[in-house]
Amino acid sequence: MPPNQTVFEKQMEELRADMRGMRATMGQIANALTKLSILEERNLAMHQSVEKIDTRLEKLEAKMSAIELEQVRANATVDGATKTVKVMWAVVGGGVLFLGSQIIQRFA
Repeated sequence: MPPNQTVFEKQMEELRADMRGMRATMGQIANALTKLSILEERNLAMHQSVEKIDTRLEKLEAKMSAIELEQVRANATVDGATKTVKVMWAVVGGGVLFLGSQIIQRFA
């Protein structure tokens, strides 16, 4: 064989080996892209789930604020009623003491 032909055949064999390596690498790249797209889909689904949870949390916070406000109003009402009852008992107690003292003075 002439020397040029063996050099050419050697170069062709190296080129074939490089092509096989590129094909294998391209297969790996395709697998990596597939996995990356799967991860992107999962990330998108997780993001949507987090947004739903965030929306629900905001609604719950609004409800809790309303409930807390209603509780403050109810406590104020109960406190007012309690003070009213205490004043009434004080007035009634004062009246009973006055009547008791009048009865004692009359019979003493």
